[in-house]
Amino acid sequence: MNMVPKLLIVGGVAGSGKSSLAARLSARQGWPVIEGDDLHPAENVEKMRRGEALNDMDRWPWLEAMALAVRQRPEAGLNAQGIGGLIMTCSALKRSYRDYLRRALPHKLRFVFPEVSQEVLLERVTTRAHSYFPPGLLSTQLATFERPEPSEDEGDCLMVDGERKLDDIAADVETWLVLTES
Repeated sequence: MNMVPKLLIVGGVAGSGKSSLAARLSARQGWPVIEGDDLHPAENVEKMRRGEALNDMDRWPWLEAMALAVRQRPEAGLNAQGIGGLIMTCSALKRSYRDYLRRALPHKLRFVFPEVSQEVLLERVTTRAHSYFPPGLLSTQLATFERPEPSEDEGDCLMVDGERKLDDIAADVETWLVLTES
């Protein structure tokens, strides 16, 4: 039996449903969630509050903080048989960010990205209560996002229709996790 903990990163742009999907999967699987937004350095939060987009230099300390948070909880979600895992939300917008997390984390790492139309994304970010992400930043995230192509080198990524019912999306993710277990 493989005792390596599983880590599922729910990624995508703002408004794609990362936190909602992570919460639903957590409820269904019993895995704890690390909310990536909670790990942003104060400078990043203030920059976004001002309506300024984050750049690579801003994101690296955040990615490092997320990797550290996961490494501090390597047993999170594992039962006595070594079954279980951990869920983390993280936009993981660029391939280089995903590659860093792959190298930094000693887990069976998988990424899932809910895909949502721009119209729905805009509606979601303008109607939700978020403490520091103004809707004007959505366009910069869309421009930055490097869509993973689930191929041989990013076969650990799954794209899902983020406009479907959460339970249906979660069921698809769970099936995919079982299929990619080996």
